[in-house]
Parts: sequence; structure tokens; C-alpha cells
Amino acid sequence: MPQITNEYVEQRNGGYYVADTRVSLDSVLHAFRHGESPEKILEHFPAIGVLAKVYGAIAFALDHPREMDAYLTAQRTTVGRGAPVKPARHRGEGAPSSTRKDRPVLKARLLADADLNAGIVDGIRARISEIDFQIAQALLPDRSPDPKVLAFAADQRRVLVSHDVNTMPQHFREFIREQQSPGLILIPQRLSIGAAIDELQLVWECNDEENS
Repeated sequence: MPQITNEYVEQRNGGYYVADTRVSLDSVLHAFRHGESPEKILEHFPAIGVLAKVYGAIAFALDHPREMDAYLTAQRTTVGRGAPVKPARHRGEGAPSSTRKDRPVLKARLLADADLNAGIVDGIRARISEIDFQIAQALLPDRSPDPKVLAFAADQRRVLVSHDVNTMPQHFREFIREQQSPGLILIPQRLSIGAAIDELQLVWECNDEENS
């Protein structure tokens, strides 16, 4: 990957991100290419902070069309090669078994990564009033690395929901070698908000906290 950046875009962990945030450039470009205005993109990704960063990220992409096309193609290939889009669970060695008999069913609790489209969070909350879905942006510093976000989600016993198909799968595999995790859901940016809400609802309804 060529080392090209500007004051609004930075490279780290093998990907492009809006500067000083966990929001991937992929998320901004997918939204922009699907007709969203910079104002709507900021509404959907409030972790970006200010509108100038949205315009700066879009201008960066428009100034480097070939590099961005190659980058987005690589991200689509990553998803196509098996990046998980439903919960991957691991309890760790020696985790105690339990029985559901005479126990209430507790639905899995979710944590939205800072790069997750806020429209997905708002939509699923509106559809399922009882869903427990927190937003990491309000709880973690900007630019928190993947392992720190995964550790926080695990400490809170929450399944992490993220758009980050680029770096999160590898960090998740490394994390569960040593620690327990309720799980990870990866939602490709190319999925529409409505389709993402449908898929997330299905996953949530089929998975409770006992199985996460």
C-alpha cells in the first residue's frame, strides 16, 4: 500500500482512517459513492467530529482515484475470503459449562465500534426496544487500537459490532487465543443500512448471552 496521507487521512494497521479517529476511509467512501452528502456522512459517523474532516477525506480520495479503487477492491476481497459477518465466539480454555434449565434467557448485549454507521444503531434500537446496544465512541478514547476495543467489549461482556473488516479479524483471532470474548460481528460497508439492521436483528434474536 503506497504511503499517501494528508492532514485529514492517516495510515495505520494496514488501512486508511480519518485522522485521529477509528472511522475507516472505506466507510466514508462507501457512503459518498452511494450518494450521501458530507453532512449525512458526519451524522452517520459522529466520531469523525467535524465536517471539515469529511470534506478532507473525500478530497483525499478524489485526488488519488487509482489508489482508492485498488484499496476498496482489496477490502471487498478481504470480506469475500471469509471475514466473519456473524458472531465468532470463544470462551477460552477451561471455561465452566452451564445449563439453561430454570434460567431466564438473557439476550446478548452489543457494543458499536466507533466506525459503525450510527444509522444501524439507531435503526435497530427503534425496531427492538429491549436491545442493549452501547456506542464505544462515548466510552473509549479516539484512535483506540483494536485490541483495546476488544478488551473493553470483553470486560463489558458485549459482542462488538464493527465495519472494520481490514484489521479487526486478525486482532480478534489473536485476542481469543489468550482471553475470552463474547464475540464479534463484522458488517461490510457495502451492505445497506436496512439490510444491516435485518441481519443484525436475525443474529441478535438467535444468540443470547449464555451462548455469546
